[in-house]
Amino acid sequence: MGGVDWPDLRARLGRLPRRASRAASPRRAAVLVPLLEREGALVALFTRRPETLRAHPGQVSFPGGGLHPGEDALAGALREAEEEVGLPPRVVEPLGLLHDVEVAGSGVVMTPVVGRVTQDVPLVLDPAEVAHAFTAPLAGLAGRLEVRPFEHAGRTWQVPFFEWEGETIWGATGRVVVDLLRVLDLLE
Repeated sequence: MGGVDWPDLRARLGRLPRRASRAASPRRAAVLVPLLEREGALVALFTRRPETLRAHPGQVSFPGGGLHPGEDALAGALREAEEEVGLPPRVVEPLGLLHDVEVAGSGVVMTPVVGRVTQDVPLVLDPAEVAHAFTAPLAGLAGRLEVRPFEHAGRTWQVPFFEWEGETIWGATGRVVVDLLRVLDLLE
């Protein structure tokens, strides 16, 4: 039988203690971590940003962006996913939130919203925001975690990196993946 135990994932996310951001007055953003079941395996949908963007060009990310005034993380993540990849909110079942992530060097605090994609829909990528979309199985990513030093503005951080089929998942997106893998007991 097998398959993904969605109620268990929702319960695990609900028990996750929220870590507060230390940023004084952060700009807020949200991303949708779209999860799907493929052949009994849990996979995540990622996007790669175009090289032409000013912020984080060419990097792998989840659909998302800055919150509008009065908008909460769920509403912002769903709006951005629809704008960037054509994922209608009606096919996303919100499961919970992961820890906020401070995006290095940007002053942005990002809230990851985990959502189950309940039905297949054709993706419609906004070429101004998304160069490519792909999926990767979470269990497969767990075995590919590397922690590497990354230097920025005179400081060095230890940053998670995942290589998957020619794509490099790292930085804030890599931290979100690590948090999700820990919730799923796929990492210590």
